[in-house]
Amino acid sequence: MKKLLLATLLIGTVSATAQKDVYLRIMHQWDGQSFAFNTAATTSEGEDVQLNRMEYYISGITVYHDGGQEIDLHSQYILANAAFETQVSLGSLSLTTVDSIRFAVGVDQNANHADPSTYNASHPLAPKSPSMHWGWTAGYRFVAVEGVTGSDMNDPVEVHALGDVNYFTQTVETSGTEVFGALILQIDADYLNAFDGISMNGGLINHGETGASITLLENFRDDVFTESQQSVQPVSVEEHSPASFQIQPNPATVNNARIQFAQPTHGTVRVMDLTGRIVDHQELRGENQLSLNIENAGVYLVELRSQGASKALRLVVQE
Repeated sequence: MKKLLLATLLIGTVSATAQKDVYLRIMHQWDGQSFAFNTAATTSEGEDVQLNRMEYYISGITVYHDGGQEIDLHSQYILANAAFETQVSLGSLSLTTVDSIRFAVGVDQNANHADPSTYNASHPLAPKSPSMHWGWTAGYRFVAVEGVTGSDMNDPVEVHALGDVNYFTQTVETSGTEVFGALILQIDADYLNAFDGISMNGGLINHGETGASITLLENFRDDVFTESQQSVQPVSVEEHSPASFQIQPNPATVNNARIQFAQPTHGTVRVMDLTGRIVDHQELRGENQLSLNIENAGVYLVELRSQGASKALRLVVQE
């Protein structure tokens, strides 16, 4: 009987601390729809805005589970880019059910003033292009958002928000969804809400720790993230493919197209016209973004070759 009781207790212990592969997935949204660059939406201030850049850091992650227990994942950093689905493995964690997840937008104080060059090129805190680092004193850009506003969409919008005092945490209640053995914590992020209470009349340029930067980060804390209301798909194995990229905008105008990569990428990019003539050829050395040199209107094929894989997309360039 004692042996049977001990065996039962051991089985219960193993079950209670079962390992689960846990993923955090951010579903990028814009006014309740799937996020898309260069798509206008109206803010709570009644101003139209469209974005061509939305990047931010997530850190200080804690998973609360099984009625109050917690798992700290403070060594994990995520660079979210609205150009791509953000899906990150949080590891194989000892838990049964998840209650909520807490995280901050930005970089914690210790890492915020470290040397980016000490990280491997693929690390979120390594040097990026365009840069997410403001300098050793100021640290990283917690959020970098860029776009245009105004009746003719000609007024620039740039908010690069940073600062240790603006490192805010938020908690999203979610139990996650188990799909094919993976527990996915899926969160919706509606970036239009980040502009609540921010006036962009005549354009907005704010780089720093005050003014619109504070309001933007407070809105990220309070109004951007919610438990996802969308269907939860299985874990994707392709979102970090070495041949994963997008062209923005498309159609583009002359010398106004750029490639956005899903991760720092090494390889080559070639742009060919309809006759097969190469009009642009560039080497990649860990860039996240690349501007294309196309001087004439037309239809082009943009080819990326990286790590033995290749992918080509059609690009239309207008006058």
